[in-house]
Amino acid sequence: MAHIENIREQFKPVAFRTARLFFVLMQMMNVDPMYQYSLDFYKMIYERALDNGNSIEKGKRNEKVKFFIKEFTSLLYENICRSLFEKDKLLFSMLMLFKIIEKTHDDPKILLDGREVRFMMVGGSKVDMKRPNPTGEGGWMTDKIWASIL
Repeated sequence: MAHIENIREQFKPVAFRTARLFFVLMQMMNVDPMYQYSLDFYKMIYERALDNGNSIEKGKRNEKVKFFIKEFTSLLYENICRSLFEKDKLLFSMLMLFKIIEKTHDDPKILLDGREVRFMMVGGSKVDMKRPNPTGEGGWMTDKIWASIL
């Protein structure tokens, strides 16, 4: 029983990555209702990643974990991008990136937290401008952009 528990612990990062990336697909439905993917489709990609890892020797679990994470992420990206409009591919890439590097309570060394993601997606909120916009009223830089620089 301890042997099975040990193996389960070693493969937790694979489960963590695959579970988190599923929610990226749910976010894509907000971009366009046409972007709806079934759990069966997602499982098929996961199973294909597992099948591709059969060539790795049995004793190299750490290598297998890294391979499964990389292979699943790559297969997911390729299969989903095939169905996206060109204008949404960069957004999908960013959402995947944000989900991969998002800070969690389990892994504090990851550098991006939810507030930073929200800032990059939405922009700054109202800020007291200590210095006036150097381009002046109606200049090439809006007050909102100038406030985000401050």
